[in-house]
Amino acid sequence: NERQLFAHPFFHAVAEKIATATETLAPARMAEWLEHHPDTDDLIIDTAPGLHAVDFLDRPDRLLSFLDSKILQWLKWFAGDARDANIFQKAMRSGAQGILKALGKAGGENILLGLGELLLMLDQVLYRMLERLHVARDLVRAGLPRTRIYLVCAIRDDSVAVANSLRQVLQSKDLKPAAVILNRTIPDDFRRDPGLTGALHQDRADLSADENLYYDFVRGMLAMQNNVEQLLAGEGRVCSLPILPHLEQRDQLRLRDLEQLGAALENRLNVQP
Repeated sequence: NERQLFAHPFFHAVAEKIATATETLAPARMAEWLEHHPDTDDLIIDTAPGLHAVDFLDRPDRLLSFLDSKILQWLKWFAGDARDANIFQKAMRSGAQGILKALGKAGGENILLGLGELLLMLDQVLYRMLERLHVARDLVRAGLPRTRIYLVCAIRDDSVAVANSLRQVLQSKDLKPAAVILNRTIPDDFRRDPGLTGALHQDRADLSADENLYYDFVRGMLAMQNNVEQLLAGEGRVCSLPILPHLEQRDQLRLRDLEQLGAALENRLNVQP
C-alpha cells in the first residue's frame, strides 16, 4: 500500500532520482498528454539536440524491454506473499527468498529482495507506464503521414556532417527523417534583392570599416548557406526556415509568437518539394 511504499528504503533511495529523470519519463509523458487532451490535433516534441534526440526516440523500446523483462517478473514473484501460493509455490518461493537473502548477505544487505518488494508495490504504476510506453512507441514508429521526424540544423560549418550522422543513426534504428530543416536562414527575398547583389559586387573603397565588415559577413553567410543546402539536398528533402527578426529580441515566446513560427514552418514544408 501507499504507506509501505513511502516507508520502503529503496523508495527513499531512488524517489528523488525518479522524480528528476524527466528525459527517462518523457515518452510516457507524451502519451499522458494525449490521454488528458484527446482532441489534440498536432503534438510537437522539441527534443534535446544531437544524439540525445535519438536516445529519446529509441527510449520507449528500451524501457519496454526492461519493464517487460523476465528478471523483473522473477524478482516480484520471489518477493511475493506466500499466502497467495499453493504448497509447491510456497516451497519454491521460500527457497528462492532464501537464495536472495543469502546473496544479499554476501553483499551486506538484502538488495535483490528489497528491490523485488519495491517492484511489487509499484505494480500499478509500472502497468500504467507500460501502457503509455506502448502508445509512445507507436507514435514514434507510426511513420508518415501520422508521425514526422525533422532534423533541425543551424547554418554552420559542421551542419552537413552533423545532419548526415544523425540521419544514419536514425536509419539504423528504422527511423527515417522526413526532412532536414535549416533554421534561421537568410530570407529568400533578401538573397534575391537586386540592391544587395549590386552592393556585394560594387567597389567598396569608399565604404566605412563597419560597412565592409557587414558585407563580408553577408557574403560569407550566403556562401555557407548555399553550400549547406546543396550538400544536404543530395541526401533527402531540405527546407529552410528564414530568420524572423521580430522574434529574435524576445526573452520568452508567447503563444502568438509560436503560432507565427509554426505557420512559417508549415508554409515552407508545404511549398518546398
